[in-house]
Amino acid sequence: LLTKSVFFYLLFFSITTIGKNTDLMLKSGKLSPVAIESSIHLNTLFNESSDHYVIIQFNETPTNEEKEKVKINGVQLLEYIPHQAFIAYSSNPSEIEISKLNIRTIIPYTVELKSEVELKQGIFPHWTIQENQHVDLLVDKHLNVDNAILESKFNLLGIEILSKSSN
Repeated sequence: LLTKSVFFYLLFFSITTIGKNTDLMLKSGKLSPVAIESSIHLNTLFNESSDHYVIIQFNETPTNEEKEKVKINGVQLLEYIPHQAFIAYSSNPSEIEISKLNIRTIIPYTVELKSEVELKQGIFPHWTIQENQHVDLLVDKHLNVDNAILESKFNLLGIEILSKSSN
């Protein structure tokens, strides 16, 4: 009887862990994040990101209460990414252990992860190339980015803004 119980427990555990997909599909391609040590402090992981943006992946999809706890600890969840992940921002995260926030891993959100593979390779779809050999590019900004600051950075780079949305 004990052997059957152990067998069913192992079978159930195997099915529930095998079926859990932790891969992230980003514009740059598939990312398979590795779980990190749960005793690491939140602020330590954000310090590794130079611009304060990261991808946070949770062990399970966070509840509203867990999202609020993350917010109270200085982290703004911006955009959801399947599976159990968010693009997040913080300039002053707390020293809480990530295990207390249901966090599986935190990854710096670098330019390499943000950009389309083709764009990084210099491959532009024919419909984006204009008569003057310029490329039309659609920029999708984070919710917390100030439009005026973004526009000034584009101007410094010599990028012409053809149109912009109201949000």
